[in-house]
Amino acid sequence: MFVSIYGVRGLKATAIGWGWGVIVLLISACMFMLLDVVKVAIIRIKLYPTKSRKADLKVRLAKKAIKNRVNENIEKARKVLYMTLGLVAWRKAAASRQKLLTGNGSSTVDFN
Repeated sequence: MFVSIYGVRGLKATAIGWGWGVIVLLISACMFMLLDVVKVAIIRIKLYPTKSRKADLKVRLAKKAIKNRVNENIEKARKVLYMTLGLVAWRKAAASRQKLLTGNGSSTVDFN
């Protein structure tokens, strides 16, 4: 950093000044952080799959498959529940209509 800011005659390095030196340092730091995140992700996922990571992956995939099956079965049960509730409501409505048509001798209507 100091060599590029002040310059060294023996190395034939000309001085670029503090402004440009700080900009170069900031760009280098940002690129380091970005490339370090990418490097760690690549090493963890692709280049170095250890036995424990493989075992964890198998467990996660098995849990995901079970969760998907459970969610599908819950959706099927919900459909059956909604159909049953619809049929019960339809039967109640038909029964109350039948009461209104035949009459039960009272002037009040019970909707429950």
